[in-house]
Amino acid sequence: MLRLILASSLLLTAFAIPAQTSYSLPAAEATTGTRIRPTAAKGARYPYDKRYDAFTAEERTALKSIWEDMPADDEPPFPADGMKALMLDIHQTAQRLNLRGPLVLHAHVGSDGVVNKVDIYKSPDEKFGKYAAIKLGRTHFKPAKCGGQPCAMEFPLSANMVMSDR
Repeated sequence: MLRLILASSLLLTAFAIPAQTSYSLPAAEATTGTRIRPTAAKGARYPYDKRYDAFTAEERTALKSIWEDMPADDEPPFPADGMKALMLDIHQTAQRLNLRGPLVLHAHVGSDGVVNKVDIYKSPDEKFGKYAAIKLGRTHFKPAKCGGQPCAMEFPLSANMVMSDR
């Protein structure tokens, strides 16, 4: 059985957000340098087999909870076709390589939905981290929306590679 623990992630990178937004971290967490909430991913669940436009209001809220103070009419970036194919590929590759452990990546998604850069924060293996970053970098996104307009924003991806019971 495929066991994939998927939680959108935490960690540490500054990213460009247009001036009309007001995302922020509580003062105690501000030293991380990111506007992605460090603790929000724990327990945050949303489907990775759906496109963003098919999410329920609750699923959109769960995804948006990763970003601190995101206004109700703003939207985060999300893979245009959902996360299923990407996550299955990454997980199956980890299985073939017999890798276990956390994978934490941040995709810098432009206002056009194209990934400009991927940061690797954790990976069970250096080459696997690069592979996963390339796969994420080739993923087309539904761009974020800030004040109703497409904008650039980071998309965090965090997964725990575990062995399958085959």
